[in-house]
Amino acid sequence: MDRRKYLTAIGGLPPTITGYMLSSQGADIDEDGNVPAPDTNEATLADHWRHVDVVNYGADPTGEDDVTPVLEEILAEEGGDELLVLFPPGTYRMDAGFEHDSFRDFGLLGYNATIEPSSTFEGVGVYDSKVFALGPSRSYSGHNVYIGGFEFDFRNVEEEDGVAGSAVVSYATGDVIFEHIMTVGRPTSGRRMIELIGMEDCRGQIYDCVVNGGPGAGVYVEATDNAVATITHSLARNCADNGFYCSNGSVVVENCTAIDNDISNIRIGGVVRDSAVWVRDSELSDARGYWLRDGDCRLENCYGYNDAEGSRSVLEVASSGRSVTITGSRLGSDADRRIAVVNENGEGGDGLVTFRDCTFFGEKNSSATEDAIIVARDETAFLDCSCTLTGDVYPIRFNGSAQNCRVIGGRYESVRPIRFESGRGGVVRDVTLETDRQDVVLEVDVPDVAVDNVQGEISTDVRTVVNGLGDNGSSNPADDGDWHEHGREGAVVAWTDTDSDAERLSIYRNGDWYSWTVE
Repeated sequence: MDRRKYLTAIGGLPPTITGYMLSSQGADIDEDGNVPAPDTNEATLADHWRHVDVVNYGADPTGEDDVTPVLEEILAEEGGDELLVLFPPGTYRMDAGFEHDSFRDFGLLGYNATIEPSSTFEGVGVYDSKVFALGPSRSYSGHNVYIGGFEFDFRNVEEEDGVAGSAVVSYATGDVIFEHIMTVGRPTSGRRMIELIGMEDCRGQIYDCVVNGGPGAGVYVEATDNAVATITHSLARNCADNGFYCSNGSVVVENCTAIDNDISNIRIGGVVRDSAVWVRDSELSDARGYWLRDGDCRLENCYGYNDAEGSRSVLEVASSGRSVTITGSRLGSDADRRIAVVNENGEGGDGLVTFRDCTFFGEKNSSATEDAIIVARDETAFLDCSCTLTGDVYPIRFNGSAQNCRVIGGRYESVRPIRFESGRGGVVRDVTLETDRQDVVLEVDVPDVAVDNVQGEISTDVRTVVNGLGDNGSSNPADDGDWHEHGREGAVVAWTDTDSDAERLSIYRNGDWYSWTVE
């Protein structure tokens, strides 16, 4: 792929994101923007396989003739086991998809080779849209797969009658490797551009792949519980149904970039680290940044940003996400959408959600929601996080009956205060809070929130503990007031005895209140 095409594929990115993507992939792309084929001298998977050159078998590298019959002839002549089919530099037209099943050790290796589905292309595999389908059935009769070193040019089928929408797919066991793959053009049919699906007893690897547009998911991985998959140094952009779609099993997305993919940029039930997402297309009405769901999830050292009006949040923890940890990540919004959502509907979600050492930023406005982060899951924690928001929104709003949520450590600078709106219990401790709301730094409308070592005014008229002390107004908690019948072991409550005009303290011990006068 020439450098102009490649820069078009990432064109228009802000300098920070362009630099991020080029730095994470630059070692694998030469000065002309070409994606090189892997060095077979260093290969560990296919170095012992037989090598067959498609041109030597009669394939046309100028794109005039269909290469699919040549591939079928190679299988007939050479057999389909321990075979690596080589594509020298050039363009190879395909009028039909290539499908291979029931094999052991098979691969396709391109040296700056372009695969060009024709305008009348008829695909194979699921939904009849695949270009290369190795082990396409769920029989898992293929073992060890390699595909790498190709550009797939779908522009001939963008508006024509051809059925193509998926570059590569594999159902297999053993090692499955897709690397150095790029797609251009956005066909109107098909579902997933790069597809590693239904793995069984498999180690999958997707490396240095670029998907620039697609009618469905950009990169799709479905791993069973006894399979692992990694996606590294890859880009998915402008896909209609998730950029990276990874569900079930053990999946790791690392050093990847996703931009303007609808539904979500990275949807995962696994681990994302050292990756970036960007939502900037305001025509996307349902675009999330990160969507953490379907199991235990971790987000580590990642970046997410949204400046597209009308989209979704930068990060969303779904109710199907169990234990979820977000660490060392920067998440921001300059649009009307939230930075983060945790169980927006307040249903499900048994695991703990923890934000640790994260930074939230932006000018998020209140035209759509009055909060930057909304939390509706019990025991969600923000630990040593920082926040700088200039929009007129609550930085964090605990809603949906969330109980015992925590904000501990860190610094929050915002127009409105942090707000506990519904639920019960919580902790705010050792936090620096700065707001524009006449020194009110915290609004507490739920009972049993404990606030400690927080400077500034706390707005509350419910049962709250501030610096270890509760307030029961003018009533003895043994008889009346917010703390009556709500004592808990060791709680200390201040109140005023109106008969003697004396300041009193009461402590709850072993089921009773004990009081004394403050001298």
